[in-house]
Amino acid sequence: MWSRWRDIASACLRASLASNAAPGVSETSALIARVFTDEGIGVHTGATIERVDHDGQFRLRLADRELRADQLLVAAGRHNNLDNLGLETIGLDPSAKSLETDERLRAGERLWAVGDVTAKGAFTHVSR
Repeated sequence: MWSRWRDIASACLRASLASNAAPGVSETSALIARVFTDEGIGVHTGATIERVDHDGQFRLRLADRELRADQLLVAAGRHNNLDNLGLETIGLDPSAKSLETDERLRAGERLWAVGDVTAKGAFTHVSR
């Protein structure tokens, strides 16, 4: 996605709260950061966004600098939230970070799960 944004923009910067370019896959993070840099995409990790203003241009105030941009793409990410669903009432671990499913996407008795909650990917073809 970032390469496509770089193709249609004059400059592109990826500012991320994460400490590396690819959270969850740290072994490839350095490679991804290098590819982004080679393609002209700035990578700023560990960024804390303090404020965003718009006065004809977007102004992002980070903890250590201010950035200006004509366009702003916000990709906030997502996390599973299985709290308070009563999973223990059907024999599932209430402290689980994701639900295990079988080949038919069954997570338990009369319970099916697809998408992020399974940690298998939120892809349309997975849920079909």
